[in-house]
Amino acid sequence: MLSEGRPAYSGHPGDELLRHFSTLGLEPPAHDNPADFVMDLVAVPDEIFETDAESVAALDLRKRDRTRVLDAYGASRGAADAARRYAAAAAAAAGEPRERREPAPSSWLYQFDVLARRAFTYKFRDEMVVVTQVSMALIMAVLLGAIYYDLGLGQESVQNRVGAVSFSMLLMSFIAFDVVLLFPKERDLYKREHAAGLYCPSAFFHARCVAELPGHLVAGGCYATVTYWMMGFQRDLGKFLSYVALCEALVLSGTSLLIACGCLAKDFEGANNIATVAYCLFMMFDGHYINNKSIPEGARWIKQLNFFNWGISAAARSELKGLGEMHGCRDPASQKCVFQRGDDAADYYGYHQTVREALAA
Repeated sequence: MLSEGRPAYSGHPGDELLRHFSTLGLEPPAHDNPADFVMDLVAVPDEIFETDAESVAALDLRKRDRTRVLDAYGASRGAADAARRYAAAAAAAAGEPRERREPAPSSWLYQFDVLARRAFTYKFRDEMVVVTQVSMALIMAVLLGAIYYDLGLGQESVQNRVGAVSFSMLLMSFIAFDVVLLFPKERDLYKREHAAGLYCPSAFFHARCVAELPGHLVAGGCYATVTYWMMGFQRDLGKFLSYVALCEALVLSGTSLLIACGCLAKDFEGANNIATVAYCLFMMFDGHYINNKSIPEGARWIKQLNFFNWGISAAARSELKGLGEMHGCRDPASQKCVFQRGDDAADYYGYHQTVREALAA
């Protein structure tokens, strides 16, 4: 709370504030609003229209009370702590060396709890962000489900199944693209609060990430549930749960990659450029645009790091395995018989990763 550009009080706005002024001999009259009393105490006009002696004396008394309040806070420990934190923040902003900052006095769990509550409060106040994410996921699910509706067991269904799975996994990794803005947008806030010693970096990072997860996971689960049954994938509960788990894993992996891109850049443009390069590289080696068995030896390390490849390979393998005999293959020698069974297609495309291996990776 400021008066005439000087701090008059800093602390809890409730009973603690009234006790502070009480120690100075300043107490609100009975049945008077404490907030009005405090405002009258610190917001004192320089002059008044009334010129009678009583009004002038009352104004002088208010000015003396205000001066007493300002001087009392200026001599307090809180003012000294605030001055030290301001100097540290100013030195950090100017890039100058500063004295070693004392560690935050609270525990890591307490810092995480406070920051997570603040982050969730922001999310609840802007609930349309989550509603929009879920709505867009459902719209895309219905659209893709209509395009790949009831794929059947024809020879062409193999390509369609692989395409549907690939597109779904890629979309799941993009569903949280808004998080690339997360840390560039809050970098200034973080620098000020961290310079003041309010919390450690890991508490801030984990709290912000956790607050973003529920909306993304709900959107991913809705998309997976709708598309699986509309596309006519195998009606097997185990395979359905595996598909949902892989979709959610791609949501988490994509979120992690985008957050990392945001942390590496100072602004959105830089983060977007880094994310674009990373996504293009991963998409190129995701096992759909180039057969896994054809990836050059020197680029195999990209495949191992590529969560796109892990997710697409495991989801496609899970869907193709167990499909049974494909239509058009009663005569295996027929030119129409490309894949006799779904297992043949999985082996042909080089989809060897299992769901368990993909989730572990």
